[in-house]
Amino acid sequence: MFNPKETKPMKRMNKLSLLTAIIVMVFIGTTNAGNEKGIKFHHMSLEQAMAKAKKENKNIFIDIYATWCGPCKHLTKNVFPDKELGEFMNENFICLKLDGEKADGESLMYKHNLGAYPTMLFLSPEGEQLHKIEGATSAEVIQSEAGYALDPTTHPLYEGKQKFKNGERDREFLGDLIIEMAQADQDPQEVVDAFVQEYPKLNLEEEKELVVLALAGFSIENGNYKNFITKINTLKATNERLCGIIMDNFLEGIATFAIENKDKSAITKYVNLSYNSYKALYKDESLEKSDLLQILNGMYDDTTEEME
Repeated sequence: MFNPKETKPMKRMNKLSLLTAIIVMVFIGTTNAGNEKGIKFHHMSLEQAMAKAKKENKNIFIDIYATWCGPCKHLTKNVFPDKELGEFMNENFICLKLDGEKADGESLMYKHNLGAYPTMLFLSPEGEQLHKIEGATSAEVIQSEAGYALDPTTHPLYEGKQKFKNGERDREFLGDLIIEMAQADQDPQEVVDAFVQEYPKLNLEEEKELVVLALAGFSIENGNYKNFITKINTLKATNERLCGIIMDNFLEGIATFAIENKDKSAITKYVNLSYNSYKALYKDESLEKSDLLQILNGMYDDTTEEME
């Protein structure tokens, strides 16, 4: 549910991370932690790793973790020690572990717009992102994904992405590609933008096009949001959690629009439009319209004060 204490109108959670949480279930595999080998992580800076990668003609593998992250610890204890994985990774990559809240790790989180721990990045010796894995997974999956980083033409999505690059804009093709890219932890934003440009009026009864709306850049004039609000009772039966994300985007967008345009009255206008749909979605009889107005007006006041 929309929570002003956790949501800043000027800085949204990484959309791809949020969407992946809806349409992908991550199965954490187990491995034998007693293997004598495993991934050899070098203790060096990113700059030093890039120099070493160039010298040895290898790519770079980085485990970006947080000290408080349970799945990160699972990888370290149960997955990275896998012998077969270690042999493959050590042969083909310069491997690093970086704290995502410090120094090089924090810079990579910002540069690559990462929004989850753990995230495993595959980089070229020049620092270009080749591939990534978001969330803990098995040794087998890491090795398979590493193979795609070494040779992108082997990835199941390669053909579809090439078709898109060459101008394919069939509606069903674009929708399928967006879902497949999200499931593969690949950013589909370019495909989403192309979809909205080609087909601005979304068919929200199609779950794929609900996903498009969840990922599309918010615009207060976007008629798809009005259509979404009108049909909320029908649409929530298809995917209630996805509808919740779209509603949260809408409410956050109201506050952001009001702040950017210095138009506080927009909050009242669009809360009046969306309040009944909000209640229908969340079944929250305790929250009055005045409460929602107070929340969004408070966000407006706090943010504009900070900007002055």
